Amino acid sequence: MPDRNKAKVEQDANRVVSWLADNRAEFEERGINEDSLAGAVEIGGVDQVRAAIDRLENREVVVRRPVALTSPPKFLLTPGRTWSVVRDKLSGAQSV
Repeated sequence: MPDRNKAKVEQDANRVVSWLADNRAEFEERGINEDSLAGAVEIGGVDQVRAAIDRLENREVVVRRPVALTSPPKFLLTPGRTWSVVRDKLSGAQSV
């Protein structure tokens, strides 16, 4: 069961990356609200999206930046250190 869950999280993370690449102007300039991503990516529940974002954050593809003075806490997703490599690799795969 854990392997199945890990594969699902990986699949969801890939869907998030694809969506971020498709919306990269907004993502790279202003960032994307973490809460709005669940509906946009159509993965499922908020927990599944957060697990996918956790995976991407661990790989430094995205960075969660807290939005000041929000209760409950809200986060803005911005490009991480490895975003450009992932984005370019995805662009190369799509153009083939």
